[in-house]
Amino acid sequence: MKPATPEKQENLVKKYAMQTMYGRIFDRLDQLTGGIVEFAQGEHQHLKIENMGFMPLSIECIGLNRIAMAHNYIMNGDVVPDPDMEILIHPGTFMAESLTYQDAFGYLEVYANGERTKYYPDRKTKLNSFLDIWTKNIRDQSFIKLAEELRANADGRNETK
Repeated sequence: MKPATPEKQENLVKKYAMQTMYGRIFDRLDQLTGGIVEFAQGEHQHLKIENMGFMPLSIECIGLNRIAMAHNYIMNGDVVPDPDMEILIHPGTFMAESLTYQDAFGYLEVYANGERTKYYPDRKTKLNSFLDIWTKNIRDQSFIKLAEELRANADGRNETK
């Protein structure tokens, strides 16, 4: 039996990833950004999508393979996250996972240390389940479609209404 080609191996990894919530999150972020791996590895990458009837969605590269994604609103002159999540992209496995969650009521981290060797199992499950649902809602609320239109009409600005 011949060994699988790199392309075939990559397709198998993608197929497996899509069967997990981490793969679904990666796929939706990939659609939203037009290529999450490139987006999460670029300096000064940001995207703001305004969608009538919903809070604006902001996505920003905050480090190698790390993005922040947030809905924010203004209350008494302060910007309030609803929510704001830090997400780690795993390019080789086509998966993405939540690192942090923040809203008006608090801040949660999945990992107990900076090396990501110790984590809170319950929190990891809950935050990634939330991120899976949130990215599905983002898709269902047409943010992905608006982001695609933004890229198609790119004129040097990264904002749309």
